[in-house]
Parts: sequence; structure tokens; C-alpha cells
Amino acid sequence: MNRTLKAAFVCALAALCLCGCYGSKPGKVDLAGVKEGQSAIYSAQDLEEAQVLIMDQFASDFRDCTMTSLEYAGDEASSIYAGWGERNFCDQVAVFVMDFETGDLNPDNPLNPNSDYDSFLCILARNNDEPWQWVDGGY
Repeated sequence: MNRTLKAAFVCALAALCLCGCYGSKPGKVDLAGVKEGQSAIYSAQDLEEAQVLIMDQFASDFRDCTMTSLEYAGDEASSIYAGWGERNFCDQVAVFVMDFETGDLNPDNPLNPNSDYDSFLCILARNNDEPWQWVDGGY
């Protein structure tokens, strides 16, 4: 293959990749739907830091979607999912429940386009006071 043909092939491939990766809009968060949670385990700051992580990750990973609500699922729910912390070598787990809507999605997106997702779990884990990590999510 000559150099000109190779260069054209690489340019075409790059253009296709850019259209697939950057053709969609970042996820949006409706801040009115974000609720403060109550916990006997975690401080208000702990929960707020967890929510910020979820909102940031939603914006980058849930493209063409809008988060409509987010709240702490409670201490009991977090205790039920403690195994996720152990699997990720963490000693603290916090579970949040999120609702979101999808827009017109790329065909390779596993979510259904123009749909509502309710009670989607966001499972976070950490060690002591280290930053939260999103370790799993879904139903």
C-alpha cells in the first residue's frame, strides 16, 4: 500500500472514531433532583463527596443522558452491599439510587434510546477517608 493510500486510510479511520466517541453530548445532571441523605455511618461531607463523584462520572460516562434524581439509599442498603467493598479491598460502601433519562443514543450504547431508568444503583466503596470509587452500578 503506498503512503498516500495509507495516510487516507488512517485519516478516514480517525474521523470515524471521532464521530463515534465525540458525536454525543456529555451527560447532564438536574441539580434539583439531587437530595441530601441521612446517615448514622457517614457524615454529610462524606455523602456529598460521593454524590460529586457520581455526578462527575455520570457526565463523562452517560453521554446523551440526563440524571433526574440522586439520593443516598440509606445505611441498611449500604450494609447489604458490603460485599462489594470486600471484593474491591475497601472497608466502606455507600449505595445511591439514581433516576435518569436517555436521549438519542449512538447505536453501540447498551442503554435504550429515549427511555427512563428508575432506581439505578450506584455502589461506591473506599478505605477509611480515602476518595470514593464507583465499583458497580445497575439493577
